[in-house]
Amino acid sequence: MRERVKRTGFGYLRFFISFVLLVAAGLKFYQLISEPIPPAVQGSIFTFLW
Repeated sequence: MRERVKRTGFGYLRFFISFVLLVAAGLKFYQLISEPIPPAVQGSIFTFLW
């Protein structure tokens, strides 16, 4: 039988930091798709990204 791995404080900290980073990435993606294109970017070579 497999032995259960005991979680340490570092394991919980690593899980918490990864969760925060994933939430931040999701919010930045939402911001990217929900806001209008700034006028300075319209007509530039990066317009296709929006």
